[in-house]
Amino acid sequence: MVAARFEIIGYYLTKTEEEFTVPKGKPWSHAQVKQLQELRNNGKTVAEIAQLMDKSSDAVKQKLRRLGLKVVTLENREGSTSTSSIWVSLCARHLMSKK
Repeated sequence: MVAARFEIIGYYLTKTEEEFTVPKGKPWSHAQVKQLQELRNNGKTVAEIAQLMDKSSDAVKQKLRRLGLKVVTLENREGSTSTSSIWVSLCARHLMSKK
């Protein structure tokens, strides 16, 4: 009995937070999932998809993640610079100036 409890606990410890998230809104129909995939594959952002499908941005992001599709927001589509890439750029400039 103790071994079974540890097995169950181990199972839950391997789950991510998203796997425990219970959908709050209306379920997605097969047609909506297909439309979501097509819009994403055509380069639409989360905001654009949400507006076109009359869904919240959070709902679209969650569904994309559950389907294993890339979540693209306006910021990362337009090539905005992340903090880490700024740091790498500054370090590279610093090292180049030392030569």
